[in-house]
Amino acid sequence: MALPGRTSFFALSFFAILALLPLMAAGCTSQEDMDRDTQITAIKEHLLRKIDPATQQPYEYEEIGGIFRQFLVKSPDREGRQITGGSEFSIIFSLKTFNSSIQNTAYWTNVPGELDSLKRTNPGFRTELWPESPMNVKMGSTALSEILKKGLRGCVVGDSIRLFAPFNEAFGNEVMEALPRKSAIVYTIGIGEAVMQRSNAK
Repeated sequence: MALPGRTSFFALSFFAILALLPLMAAGCTSQEDMDRDTQITAIKEHLLRKIDPATQQPYEYEEIGGIFRQFLVKSPDREGRQITGGSEFSIIFSLKTFNSSIQNTAYWTNVPGELDSLKRTNPGFRTELWPESPMNVKMGSTALSEILKKGLRGCVVGDSIRLFAPFNEAFGNEVMEALPRKSAIVYTIGIGEAVMQRSNAK
C-alpha cells in the first residue's frame, strides 16, 4: 500500500488534471457539430460490435448527458450500493483516445502494466506524478471531470466500465497538450473499495 503522503500528493496531481476536462461552453461551429456527430456515430457502432462472451450480446451501455457508459462487468448486488454524493471508493483507470476503435496509447493511467510500458517505450516521459495504485475517490469532495462525475454516479463497487465521449464533451474549448486536439476519448475504469492507507503510527 502507498504511504499517506505519497498517495495524497499523487491524488492531488491526478485529479487536478482530470478537473481540466470541462464540458464545452455553449456554441460551436457547424464543422465541430459534424465532427461531433461523426464521433458519436463511430462510438455507437463500436459499442454494438463488442460482444459479451457470457451473453453473446453487445455489452450493456447507456447514454448519459452526452457520454456513453458501457458495462464490461456489472455487479449483480446493486440495492442501496450505488455511487452518489459522498460515496467513497477507489478506481483503477486508463484514459485513451478513440478513433473508430480504442487506440493503444494511454495518456493517463494507473494500470501497472500500461504504466510500465509507457516508461519502457518513452524513456524521457515523466510518470513520477502518476499514481501507481488504486486511487481513492470521494464523490462531492474529490475534483473530477464532468465525464467522471456522470459516468461513475449509479455504479457500484465491483463494476468495470468504459466511458466514451466525443471531443466536445472531453475537451470543450480547452486544449490539452498531451492529447490530440478534437479527439474522442475513452476511460476504462475498475471500481473497488476505498483503499486503506498505511498509518505512520509506531
